[in-house]
Formats: sequence, structure tokens, C-alpha cells
Amino acid sequence: MKVCITFHNDIFTPWPATSIIHPVELLLEAGHEISVLSWDKSRSVPIKESTLPVKREQVRVPVRNFTSFYTFSRKLSDRLVDESPGLIFAFDLEVLRGSANAARRLGVPLLFFAREDWPSMVRGSGTISGIMRSIAFARLEKSICTNTVEHAYSVNPERGEKYVGWSVPYTTVYTTKALSELPELPPRNSGFTLALAGSMLEMQALPRILEAMKGVDCNLRLIGGDEKNIPGVRKIVDNSGLSGRVTFTGHLPSLSDYFSEIGRCSVGLTFPLNTDMNKYLGISVKMWDYMAMGLPQIVSNMPAMASIMKGNGSQSIGLTADPQSTEEIAKAISYYASHREEAEAAGMLARKLFIEKYCWDRQKEILRQSHWIFRGNRS
Repeated sequence: MKVCITFHNDIFTPWPATSIIHPVELLLEAGHEISVLSWDKSRSVPIKESTLPVKREQVRVPVRNFTSFYTFSRKLSDRLVDESPGLIFAFDLEVLRGSANAARRLGVPLLFFAREDWPSMVRGSGTISGIMRSIAFARLEKSICTNTVEHAYSVNPERGEKYVGWSVPYTTVYTTKALSELPELPPRNSGFTLALAGSMLEMQALPRILEAMKGVDCNLRLIGGDEKNIPGVRKIVDNSGLSGRVTFTGHLPSLSDYFSEIGRCSVGLTFPLNTDMNKYLGISVKMWDYMAMGLPQIVSNMPAMASIMKGNGSQSIGLTADPQSTEEIAKAISYYASHREEAEAAGMLARKLFIEKYCWDRQKEILRQSHWIFRGNRS
């Protein structure tokens, strides 16, 4: 069967969208022909080569104002009808309207994977225009999901509660790495080293993390990151007076290098600020990366991330702290620094849970059982 995937960016540009690529791989395993249609917003980004046998096409609609969304939705719908798939799989709300319109015109099933909570994202800082966009997107999502979507997916149960409330068939699929993508566990660095990984290096929380470190015998390793952001981060570090205790890896050439750097550290840090509901109910991808490499964690005290830190119910895999409280962050760092055996045990449980429950090898089977399209037939 021909399946059309829709997304608001090319799935390989500017970086590979693992949360889409993994489901695409499963659909290919099931014997389907895959076309990926995305939104060309006229940004000067070179399109990377595909590593999958899929057809990729961009629908060109320059972004000028809010009406660009409706123009794109109309053009996407027309292009999907021309493609005539047997099923459409929409990833994120920006492509849902055009995908739903085409699904109704063709009389084919529509699946929807909400990677982000778009009504919360477009709300922004609470401006009138942001609030109006948020209300419009929320109404659009509910209308389409309750009337057209055959099955909805999200990256954690907290975000998925609204689909359950709308009586839409729903499945949580965590966007994690496969075991085959992980290197062997490296030896730990000497001393007590905190890891802060990711492209943005969470500059908002970094000043509080640095301040919290001043009373604890520890070092900080900033792993990965966009090279253009590092000078700004380095300035924050220099101003803290802790430059001798903070090191940068810079951009890493491979996924294996990235994971190996994480694995050499003692504790992983994840501190997004609770500035909107999208982050408040979200799970940072780096949490799975820390788990995969056997690190205990200290994370923001938000419900979705805190629920993961509960571990197996009797033993936790991490601590939580208010991302805007230097005192709480310092207390959590100090606790693990002075309870090394407990930290090591939490990290061992984290890796065990990742292997047995959260890794893509397990999530793939959940996705396979959620809908017949991933099994290749309606049985």
C-alpha cells in the first residue's frame, strides 16, 4: 500500500527527525511504499540526502503571515489527492488540516502523531495574537481528531490525555533510540561530573546550575551543541567564575561519540523551564539518552518528567528540582555527590528500564500492535 507521511519540515533537514524516521522504517518493513510531503517555507537550508528508500517532496509556500498556513493546507491537500495514498500519517498540527482534508476527499484512514503540543507552542508569551492562534489551533485539533483521525499518538501519556478525553483511539510511543544505535558503556570520568547535553545546552537554566555548583565538589561537561551557540554559553561560564570546572565537547561527529561522552559522566541534568504547557507536559529527549547510558538524573519538577524519575515504583532513577531554584538544584547535586553508591544504583536501574521498556526496540512493538498499517495487513 502507498502511505503518505506529512510533516512541517523535511524529515532529514536540518537534522534527522528520529520520531518520524523510526515509524517510517517500520512501515517499510511492513512492505508499504512511502512518500513524505513537507512544507518548503523558503528557508535557505540545503536538503540532506535520504538514508531511506522513500519519495520526498516539498510543497512550496513562503511564510508571510498566518494565512500562509491555510494556503499550505490547501496545496498539501491537493498534492495528497494527486498522490492517492491508501493511508495518510500526519506528524504535528501544522500539517493536520491539509492531511485531514485529503483523507476525507480520498476516503482513506488518517493517523496523527502529536510530537509537540502546538496550541501551547503558538501561544508564546501570552500576546493577544498568540492567544488567538492558540485557541484556533486547539479548536482545529479537537475538531479534526474527533471527526477524522482514526488513531492518535503522542510522546507521553500526559500529552495524550486530551485524545483519550475526546474518545479518539490513542497510543503513547516514546521517541527513543534503538539498542543497536548505542555504543558500549565507557569507563566513568574520575571525580563527580555533571552532564548537560543537547543542542541548546539549556542556557536559561545554566546560570542557576553554575551557581548551584559553587558549594559542591563537582565538574560540568557540556556535551554537543550548535557551534554558533557555544560562544554565548562560554560567556555565561566565564562570568560565573567556574570556567576551570566546566568543559565543552563542541559539536560531535557521530551519535556514538555523543553517547560515549554522556556515558563517561556521573549524573545527567535536564532543566527546561516551565514557560508553557508544551514544556510542562513534555519529556526531553536527552532524558532517554542519559537512561540509555546508565546515568541517574536531576530534572525539572514537571509532571511528565517526574513520573519517569519514579523508576520502578520502589526505586527511583533520579531527583527533581525547580529549574528556577538554585537552592533546590544545589541540594539535588549535593545529595548525589555525597551518595555515590545510591547514584550508581539509580543509573543501573535507569539503563535496565531503558532496555526492557523504553528503548525503540520495545516501542516499535507497541506501535506495531496499535494499528494494522504497521503490520502490513488488516489482521
